[in-house]
Amino acid sequence: MRGDEINLEGDAIDFDVVTELAFADRSAYLSWRETLGSGNGGERVSADERMFLDQSRTRAYVIEEHVTST
Repeated sequence: MRGDEINLEGDAIDFDVVTELAFADRSAYLSWRETLGSGNGGERVSADERMFLDQSRTRAYVIEEHVTST
């Protein structure tokens, strides 16, 4: 929430939405990415995104989760 007292970044928050996708492993992620980009699937997703996203501002990051014990 912009303006919330807990947000240390304040006005530096430059996004509205975060989407988290989880995959069993890197191979599953790469397979999903290949499927998404093949055939007309990739163009369909891109056309849909153009209706509500500024695609030039889309960013993606790979995050690994690690379980630790205390």
